[in-house]
Amino acid sequence: MTRANAVVGAPVRKKAAGDDSRPARATRGARTRPGLSAKPEQKPAQSQVNARIDANLKASGDAALAAAGLTPTQAVRMLWSLAVRYQDEPEKLRTTLDPDSAEPSADELAERQRKAAAYHRCLSLWQDVRTTMNIAEQDPECNELSDREYTDLLRDEHFREKGYLL
Repeated sequence: MTRANAVVGAPVRKKAAGDDSRPARATRGARTRPGLSAKPEQKPAQSQVNARIDANLKASGDAALAAAGLTPTQAVRMLWSLAVRYQDEPEKLRTTLDPDSAEPSADELAERQRKAAAYHRCLSLWQDVRTTMNIAEQDPECNELSDREYTDLLRDEHFREKGYLL
């Protein structure tokens, strides 16, 4: 039995079980929504970074990153972005990543010199006071004491003289 309006052409293929393939649709004249392209966006190429670090450092770092709301992957991406940002200034990158190892700036050096000068002025004043009050030099048996221990020793001696300590 034939149908009267049947179209003669290529034979129709029956779908096999699990065959979800569909014929490709023609895009000519197809309408697209504004802002959407006909081609899907391609993701940028990805690379993997592997690093060996101490297990305790990793656990502490993961906890710190989690407290900051970051994943380790986000932190590594930020690190690489920082490296790109400072690619023409390697010393600035090193200073940013490890502030303790960087050379001190001119301002920091000036501050250190100011503190050292203040310390030497204080030491000079202390020597003047000792000379004015005829205070003997430090006992030779106290040479091994730290400044803090020596100060405590002098304080105790002063309090004994005043009768506050036995």
